[in-house]
Amino acid sequence: MSGPTITVTSLTQRHGISFTLRVDSFVSAGGATAILGPNGSGKTTLLRLLATLTQPETGSIRVDVLDPTVPVERTAIRRRLGYVAQSNGLPDRMRVSEFCDYVGALKEIGPDRLRRRWSAWALDRVGLTGVAGDRIRTLSGGMRRRLAIAQALLGGPDLLVLDEPLASLDAEQRGEITGLLAMLAADANIIVATHHADELASVCGRVVVLNGGRMAFVGSPAELASLAEGHVWETGIPTDGAICRAVGPGRFHCVGVSPPPGAETARPSVADGYLTLVGHH
Repeated sequence: MSGPTITVTSLTQRHGISFTLRVDSFVSAGGATAILGPNGSGKTTLLRLLATLTQPETGSIRVDVLDPTVPVERTAIRRRLGYVAQSNGLPDRMRVSEFCDYVGALKEIGPDRLRRRWSAWALDRVGLTGVAGDRIRTLSGGMRRRLAIAQALLGGPDLLVLDEPLASLDAEQRGEITGLLAMLAADANIIVATHHADELASVCGRVVVLNGGRMAFVGSPAELASLAEGHVWETGIPTDGAICRAVGPGRFHCVGVSPPPGAETARPSVADGYLTLVGHH
């Protein structure tokens, strides 16, 4: 089991006045797919379309054979869907366990005993069992993000659409959630938009890069990383015209057009391939 197959064909969707998302062809047949792209590239627009929150102006989306523009089929898709929006939007006055129970009821999980078991399981998966009785307003930003992920897991959906699930999480929590998604990907189709290219792409079999509202790359993490071959180096000082980050005292990892004399070439990462592709150097 690997979740439903998502097929997108000749899709266009306007966002605001000047931006239009265009996807000629996109197929996700299970496992985990990472969606990368600069701010404003169309990641959230695409995920909202896949989550049936909006409908494309032209083109089509199919989840297996189900058409989200048909009300009864859209309902069938939502019964097997878990969605995490870019913004948490959680009800501050509700308690954590009450919120999960409420979402479980919306997902038609019943009877009550089964719904409570699902809530307890989901909160345990994201490390929130200890705050199940707390009001949401008392939670930290990272806890709120993990609660948003927990509600998406209720009922065991085989389609997960996650917009920046690692936002507000510290390094340890990002590792735990990444491991959880890797486990769930064995039985579900996971589409995840992220700025954490190396962390999430490492557990995704497929990477899609959006740039300027269009698909600039579709392939494996290794194929994306390979785009940066010959464009990555380490040196003692930042290089003008390149993107450099400190990797140790007096040591910088740089991505650019070509290494300067004396620089040590480095093995490219997924993030390096992404930066090379979108031209941020």
